[in-house]
Amino acid sequence: MKKNYTISIPVRSFWTIWLPAAVLLMGVGVIAGVFVVDRLVMPNLPGISNKGVLSAPDLSNLSYREARRKLYEVGLRSTVEEREYSELVPEDGILSQRPAAGTKVKKGRHIVLVLSKGPEVDTIPDVRGLTERQARKKLREKGFGSVEPHKAYDEEVPKDRVAETEPGAGTVISRELAVNLTVSRGPKPTHSEVPNIIGELLSEAKLKIEESDLATGRIQYRQTSTSRPGTVISQSPAPGSSVPLESSVDIIVAGSR
Repeated sequence: MKKNYTISIPVRSFWTIWLPAAVLLMGVGVIAGVFVVDRLVMPNLPGISNKGVLSAPDLSNLSYREARRKLYEVGLRSTVEEREYSELVPEDGILSQRPAAGTKVKKGRHIVLVLSKGPEVDTIPDVRGLTERQARKKLREKGFGSVEPHKAYDEEVPKDRVAETEPGAGTVISRELAVNLTVSRGPKPTHSEVPNIIGELLSEAKLKIEESDLATGRIQYRQTSTSRPGTVISQSPAPGSSVPLESSVDIIVAGSR
């Protein structure tokens, strides 16, 4: 007698395990099939192998601009993946490409490039006497992108001109390191004008006083219903007063209501 066999799958397992697994396997199969046809089968079929398919050109020893032009001429595009230091390849030169030269690729595809940043070390140029903007530009042209300026009084260097750099001009350092710029504030004065700090938060008021080469003096708190707590409601000396350098400015601050 012929026997019939059946496989019983619980409904819950079917919907939560077996069906998702089957769909996943079908998806993987479709992707694998497309890859095989696109990369292996189609390029080798007679009459199709040369249709829209070409060899990736060799971009070594070219500048980025030259490489882009060469890729454009054959119908390919470029994508810069990263930049790395190199002692052998000039800045913006091609260090590597992906796919490699000679690889079969379709027109319109992107060639991924790694560009040179040039040597890691360089010599700090002499930027003394330049404006901060001019100095930044000159340093940037040499590859020093991290510039940290600060101002200081100088009896000889005109106001708003660079007095010195740290490290000094002629020093050979890594271009990753920061270069400190000292920008002249001109000759040190004997007096300073008291800034207007009424209505400022205490932290901002202190900063303004410091920037005026004055010192924060006595701080008092006073209850008031008209000013926001934490803001300055009175100061002494008065705003606009001319006082000796490093004089103290007393502050009255609005307390909590």
